[in-house]
Amino acid sequence: MVNSNNKVMSLKEAISNNVKDGDELILGNYTLSMCVALASEVIRQKKKHLTVYTQSSHIDLEYLAVGDCIDKLVINFISVIGGTGNVIRRMQRGEIEVEEYSNFHYNARLQAGMYGFSFMPVLEGAIDTDLFKKRTFLGENKFKVIKCPYTGKDILTVPAANPDVCIVHVQRADKYGNAQYWGAMGSVQAAALASKKIVVSCEEIVDHKII
Repeated sequence: MVNSNNKVMSLKEAISNNVKDGDELILGNYTLSMCVALASEVIRQKKKHLTVYTQSSHIDLEYLAVGDCIDKLVINFISVIGGTGNVIRRMQRGEIEVEEYSNFHYNARLQAGMYGFSFMPVLEGAIDTDLFKKRTFLGENKFKVIKCPYTGKDILTVPAANPDVCIVHVQRADKYGNAQYWGAMGSVQAAALASKKIVVSCEEIVDHKII
């Protein structure tokens, strides 16, 4: 979609205008092209008390932890690529609260948010695992069991995720904010479209006709 407004701005402006203390911030990239520049700017601006969602971050998440930006994490695993020692140490000291999901549950929350649903049904086998039983800051809202209106069967659900801001790095974009991304897609699309705001950094800005 063409927007007549030129959305190109500096990293400083992009973060200052869109990320606030206490926000839910999702790191949108999936295993590749981590949004390191945007995460670094979050640190420079000393953003605090963030709840960070991430499916596969490593060095960008580590930076945010060292920068003392994170209070809470919604994750499915901590990647060891690039080192995440500071994230883990802060978790162990109780400085970062963690709510853990599987890959499937994490993506289901974003899919629900992307489509405008309030929840998403997931496979009920998780009820027998510690993913279901162990809860921190989400408490009873981490999972809920409801009755299927058609069969009466118990259905396990996860709540929709609609983070305040998604930061994501892509290969190219135009000045109107239309972006193109190549590589492992994972939750990139859902992370962006479930969020209230999207901040994109890119390798190059190209003419809209190319996009």
